[in-house]
Amino acid sequence: MAAAPRARLKAKLGRLNSTGIDPEMIITTALLDRLKYHCHFLETGDESICFIHRTAEAKKRIKAREQASKSTKPEPPPDEF
Repeated sequence: MAAAPRARLKAKLGRLNSTGIDPEMIITTALLDRLKYHCHFLETGDESICFIHRTAEAKKRIKAREQASKSTKPEPPPDEF
């Protein structure tokens, strides 16, 4: 039974390969589509620890960059009236 889908995939790859599309990219996309089709995704509503950590690190880098740019900028001359 598995031979029929494999034969169809090879036939499609043969046609797409003549267009210059990378066959590995096609297979990867097909596998990810199948995975999405057969899996159930649960959204808990919570942020992941990795996301929280990356966000905190990014905020630190942005703040350090802003402080560095403020310290290198010369102060404008005072307005004379």
